[in-house]
Amino acid sequence: MALPTEKAARYDRQLRLWGDHGQTALESAHVCLINASATGTETLKNLVLAGVGSFTIVDSKQVSATDLGSNFFVLPSAVESSRCRCACTLLQELNPDVRGSAIEDSVDTILANSPDLFSTYTTVIATELPDATLQLLAKVLRSLSVPLIVVASYGLIGFHQKCKSCSDDPACLHLTPESSNFWVLVRALKEFVINDSRGKLPLRGSIPDMNSFSDLYVGLQKVYQTQARLDMEAVATHLSALLIGMGKSPGTVPMESVKQFCRNSAFLRVVRYRSLADEHCKPNLSEHLWRLENPDSELAYYILLRAADQFYSMYKFYPRGGDKGTSMDSDVGVMKTIVSNLLNSWELPPSILRDDCIVEFCRYGGAELHSVAAFMGGVASQEIVKILTHQFVPLNNTLIYSAMTCTALTVAL
Repeated sequence: MALPTEKAARYDRQLRLWGDHGQTALESAHVCLINASATGTETLKNLVLAGVGSFTIVDSKQVSATDLGSNFFVLPSAVESSRCRCACTLLQELNPDVRGSAIEDSVDTILANSPDLFSTYTTVIATELPDATLQLLAKVLRSLSVPLIVVASYGLIGFHQKCKSCSDDPACLHLTPESSNFWVLVRALKEFVINDSRGKLPLRGSIPDMNSFSDLYVGLQKVYQTQARLDMEAVATHLSALLIGMGKSPGTVPMESVKQFCRNSAFLRVVRYRSLADEHCKPNLSEHLWRLENPDSELAYYILLRAADQFYSMYKFYPRGGDKGTSMDSDVGVMKTIVSNLLNSWELPPSILRDDCIVEFCRYGGAELHSVAAFMGGVASQEIVKILTHQFVPLNNTLIYSAMTCTALTVAL
């Protein structure tokens, strides 16, 4: 379906990346942001500019003086008023085609009273959440099959949180009436490869540039396009039979979706992530110990971020000292103990993390710096676009960014 001319002109550059069908998927999405922190609003800003259909901000906090130093989507006149409503208003000014709403409530209250609310969202972005709340949210979203993106900036550190053959995936082999269109298409593709094409995937219908006479090139292109159309029709026949067997109408999956699926069948990937609970219980750090031999490894900050979450759970503030009636030395001492206990529970040697890293990390005080928040917002929004458009391969599964060295590390934990 062709987009209107005005819209095509507005989104020209991104349409060249993910096409009309990708933009249509983006415009039908409803994204939820939990807490309008600097990192959260920077993430949402990029999605609003890209034309996401609608967004909702859930936040019970008020705008503070601290927000004014890092968050471009709050105003001095809004201090002590609703942070989510202020951010929602300013974000909507970026793109009048995007619908925005705000819920002045804590995520804990929603999880306790109406967790099904999250089923209405295409994806959820979480920032500034205590570890216990984050794990409960992750459990609820996993049961609802709603993707969760966790993004945070902590001083000079940024944080953002299993590929297998599609045709052999249990979700493909055992279809049910609740199966998504994707898995029905994968099963139809499997039937095509087994029965119709001698083990070959459908032709894309395009050929690369080459040295040739124009008439020969055009003739060859027509041959490929004809075969691609025949392959697509064969896949569509298998698809209709599968849908009928599931008690659904053959037209449940649009032909345009079948065409796009066949064109890109050689690039299909299924990425499965560990649950947040499994990761927090025992991350796969043992496979990456060699990285910690480098004193500047970003992986050390994953351990410190986890320790800071535990510190917050104990004291309701991040290690910083001074203004909370504690000294820097006492906060550092507590962090060292937490780090030691974490490493022991993960069966890792205590010597892998230097004391000076803990001291430097405590000096950050949990502050958000706008430059780091903006960078992490760009990373997170890019990953969300991949999820919403079902294009490109998303990160698997954790990215840690150091603004001190301007480097980032991606690891599967």
